Amino acid sequence: MRIVGKHVYSLGARWGFGLALCFATFIATAGAFALGFIPIYFIVEYWWLKKEDLDIPYSSITGLATNEARQLVAVSFDGHQWCSPVVLRSPEWKNVADGLRFYLPAFKAPPALP
Repeated sequence: MRIVGKHVYSLGARWGFGLALCFATFIATAGAFALGFIPIYFIVEYWWLKKEDLDIPYSSITGLATNEARQLVAVSFDGHQWCSPVVLRSPEWKNVADGLRFYLPAFKAPPALP
């Protein structure tokens, strides 16, 4: 399975990058300057986290969940602790989930996302 996009890192990882950047600028300037939330958001989301591709072997996938109401498909996997799970929101979520279940027979029964 190939995952392509800017946001292949989890929300927690992106917050960690932003907080590290904030503290680093605060320490580097001896407390004279600290970036605010809005500049950190733009730096992390649009500059630091450039497009990335992940290749995940089907044998590494450990979980698959769907949420029909929000049109989500979530896939958890081993090997990339900062990137797992990935969540896709799409009107085609059912086709994506069915396609993954075809290659992952262990996940035939769809657990629901909260």
